[in-house]
Amino acid sequence: MTEAASNTEASAELPEPTSPSISMTPGTLLGIGTPGARALLYLFFITNAALLGMSIADYRTPLPAVAAFLVVSAIAPFLFVDSERPLPTKLALLIGSGPVLATAAISWEMPTHGWPGYASWHLGASTIMLFFLAMRGRIAIAWVSYLLMSAITIVWAVDVGQGIGTGIALTDRNAGVLLIGSLFGAAIGRLAQRIRNLSEIEVRRGAAISAEQVSVAQRGVRLERLEQMALPFLRRVAGGADPAEVHAEAVVLEGQLRDQVRAGVLAPALAEAVSEARARGIDVTLLDDLRDIPPSDVMDGLTAFVRGRLAEMTEGKLVVRLLPPGREIRATVLVSRPDEISDRYDFR
Repeated sequence: MTEAASNTEASAELPEPTSPSISMTPGTLLGIGTPGARALLYLFFITNAALLGMSIADYRTPLPAVAAFLVVSAIAPFLFVDSERPLPTKLALLIGSGPVLATAAISWEMPTHGWPGYASWHLGASTIMLFFLAMRGRIAIAWVSYLLMSAITIVWAVDVGQGIGTGIALTDRNAGVLLIGSLFGAAIGRLAQRIRNLSEIEVRRGAAISAEQVSVAQRGVRLERLEQMALPFLRRVAGGADPAEVHAEAVVLEGQLRDQVRAGVLAPALAEAVSEARARGIDVTLLDDLRDIPPSDVMDGLTAFVRGRLAEMTEGKLVVRLLPPGREIRATVLVSRPDEISDRYDFR
């Protein structure tokens, strides 16, 4: 069995890595994309449409009020997009512009005498949008939008003669709703960070467990291979085999075991040729500093060359080394003869 085949077999026996048990995200925490979120959005549309219908006759010109309704209805769904918290800045600015545009479009069409009643529906609708904008982590943008909306309303109240008090009365009640949304948004932000931290810890723990499982499996394969290779030899030694034969076999076996440790890539490709050479008394050393499979053209040329040289040699020493990554030379072969003359061959 070759090294590559053994590793594949060991990996196949491992259980599939389990996903982190902490799967909650800020989006799932807020229920983004759930049927409940969609139902809430539909209720928002229906309520605004009903309030607009009940107050349409109170406006000086209905068209701006309808335009405000369309603006709010077009922007509100972006609050429920399935994205990470906080919302992207550009998307948050788009949502924050909705209340400002709606207020600017509708304010000077509201009744100028007495309390506007349902004709000011856009203030409540806008506050709800800003509430969820704060929940999605854009608290500052939500408050800036609210202040601009309030400023436009106060300017309208003063402009039509109702006074600054009316403008403040129309908007101050909404500040409490937005404050609650901001507090919830800040709390969710801290909780979201804790969730991310715990998820990262769980992922690292899962990776460590998987690595340990692979290591245990690989050790098991190596032990099994060691038993298959060494046990018959040990039985022959215990059975009183001829010392000369045992010595020659021991040299080959020791080299094979050493190759498994120091040359995991080279050993399978050259196992037969190296064993035969060692049996003839040739000293063969395989070294793998690459720890990866080199390009096929390099590997094919290298193994063919080594097999040829081993077949020709009757004595001496041969060292094959795969060099570390990042070098121009991929592998070297050093052939030493008893006369201490050595030949080196480089493979690029």
